[in-house]
Amino acid sequence: MTAPAASAAAFTLDFGANSTSSNSPLTGAAASVDFDFTDEGDDVRVTLVITNTTGQSTFGAGATMATLTGFGFDLVEGATYANDFTNTGALDTYLADAAFQPFGTLDVAFADNNNFNGGNANDGLMTGLSTTVTFLLASDEDAAGLMSLFSAAFFEDGLQAGVRFQQVNAGAGSDKLVFNPANPVPLPGAALFMLTAIGGGALARRKSS
Repeated sequence: MTAPAASAAAFTLDFGANSTSSNSPLTGAAASVDFDFTDEGDDVRVTLVITNTTGQSTFGAGATMATLTGFGFDLVEGATYANDFTNTGALDTYLADAAFQPFGTLDVAFADNNNFNGGNANDGLMTGLSTTVTFLLASDEDAAGLMSLFSAAFFEDGLQAGVRFQQVNAGAGSDKLVFNPANPVPLPGAALFMLTAIGGGALARRKSS
């Protein structure tokens, strides 16, 4: 019997009020992208569940409807795109070094057509819907290692990821969002003191054992 592939289901990127936008104010278009990493032979399969969350919360110009026409991101050092792209519906076009003006380019991107920056939105992802995209990355890391690298890069090091919207029913009518991690909530002083004391006690016990 073949053992199931090891999965290192990982993290979610939320694009919303905290994102950097190509518009001021933000239109209110929003999305989330779930990343999952699985070992597959010598490569790692990345599965993305991309959801158009526009209207779930109101911010910016208050959009309630938008069509998501693309998602892309930069790769961590040592990872390369190894093909085997599949998808379940919308965003069925793979693009390398996709133009994402005014934010530069994205190493890998998935869109409704060959024009990540523009084009029509007829085959985009409508409000409230999700699509699944999978592909392989080549890397010296296994799934767990690659997940850790990407997580740290997105949430701590500013690795770029972005989404593109058209047919937005508020603001400028289209939008591009760059992922920004939410600001961490600082611990109250008392709680921080307690955690420091607990950590110090645990360290002392380890040293004495």
